[in-house]
Amino acid sequence: MTTAILDVRNVSKVFSRRRSTADDSGVRALDDVSFTLDQGGSTAIVGESGSGKSTLARIICGLETATVGQVLFQGAPRGAGRGRAARRQEARQIQMVFQDPYSSLDPRQSGHSCLDETLRVHTDRSARERRDIVAGLGEQVGLGEKELQATPRRLSGGQRQRLAIARALAVEPSVLILDEAVSALDVSVQAQILNLLVDLRRARGLSYLFVSHDLAVVRQISEHVIVMRKGAIVESGRTDDVLSNPKAPYTRLLRDSVPRRGWQPRRSSRPADPTDPLGRPQ
Repeated sequence: MTTAILDVRNVSKVFSRRRSTADDSGVRALDDVSFTLDQGGSTAIVGESGSGKSTLARIICGLETATVGQVLFQGAPRGAGRGRAARRQEARQIQMVFQDPYSSLDPRQSGHSCLDETLRVHTDRSARERRDIVAGLGEQVGLGEKELQATPRRLSGGQRQRLAIARALAVEPSVLILDEAVSALDVSVQAQILNLLVDLRRARGLSYLFVSHDLAVVRQISEHVIVMRKGAIVESGRTDDVLSNPKAPYTRLLRDSVPRRGWQPRRSSRPADPTDPLGRPQ
């Protein structure tokens, strides 16, 4: 039987319209979201912009706090511990790779310095041990010594994303959240990064939570998929089942909006039927 490493229970998130507002009258970004991520599994979260998928990822990672609900890692609630040591332990459990590696990396730091600092903060390794680990991380993600000595602006987009992945892996997480991690890359570099992620997952036994709007990428990287709309889950299941035979009208709309042979973009741009609750083009 597969064991769940991550258990998201009834998570809702409301952003107040005014900073002084503490009630439930703000903008509801997430509405009673629940799902599990299998140990060693890969689950994708898909939906259009504003569907709440990135907010959900940030809550799971600990960068946002849920208004209601909780996130459990290996059965224990995240965010329950207090103090720096507890926060660092939680950070090591789940790491996140963002869409834009350039903005998430310090432009003044070389790749080597970036990885070394991460190790200094989260481990008690000696300087010599850290040098060996940094070299090993570079090798794992396809960065040589020359790239590791460079600052982010001297790296290509793909190299920067490899560095961001190496930084996330430095603390040996069990779960890696990838928030549109390949969407800013061209197709050939996308393929390289996706292949790297597949290899790393196999080698390290990682569990992936992959946030994306690209259904082709989702098919390649995940076994399970969650479809979100307006902060709620509208459909979930095995990726092939959901994307090949979607049950929810919104999932069908997402799938049918993907350009392919015979696709008619004009049909997708027609005015929506006012009787259709999804506002789908007719």
